[in-house]
Amino acid sequence: MTLDALTDSFRTGMSANVEILGDRRDKAISIPLEALQKREGKTVVYRLKSGLTPKQVEKAKDALSGRNKFTWLSDHWTEYFDVVPVSAGIATIERVEILSGLKPGQQVSLEDPSRKKVEKDDDTD
Repeated sequence: MTLDALTDSFRTGMSANVEILGDRRDKAISIPLEALQKREGKTVVYRLKSGLTPKQVEKAKDALSGRNKFTWLSDHWTEYFDVVPVSAGIATIERVEILSGLKPGQQVSLEDPSRKKVEKDDDTD
């Protein structure tokens, strides 16, 4: 539907729900928008390394469940993630198309694992 002219049936303060359709690509690789990071002026993702052993995965699970999980991750991220330059395509408010740099099924970090973070206390006192 297009709105060509405002008639008397339209008044100030009226609202409507609309859906705006943009470009669409079938079979595109897409990731959550927050997975895109900037590193040394390039757009990158932190891709989970393939071939991690069950022992490595268990070590990470144990460390990430502890109090110092953010410090541990920032110290050990290179054992689990590769920095991969990517080219981004069309995006929504939640996802972005990846034109190059990733293959279907590869997993990425939703944040920069190399950055040290401060653990917040769970206490609400």
